[in-house]
Amino acid sequence: MIERDIELARQAGLVLVPNANPLSMQGLVTELQKYTDIIRADEREAIALLSEQRVWAGKEFADAIRARGNT
Repeated sequence: MIERDIELARQAGLVLVPNANPLSMQGLVTELQKYTDIIRADEREAIALLSEQRVWAGKEFADAIRARGNT
């Protein structure tokens, strides 16, 4: 996922400096990974809640969506 996360960061307008200190770049990548993990979990939960409320067999869909965060 790191490559995808970096691409999404670029699309969001973040600039990654090629010759920057690798240690500081690793810290940035680590923080971005934490951020994207939180955002993805939040989005999964929002979709799972909608499924439970509005979709026939929504509980099964919601459980499957939530399980994606455990893989």
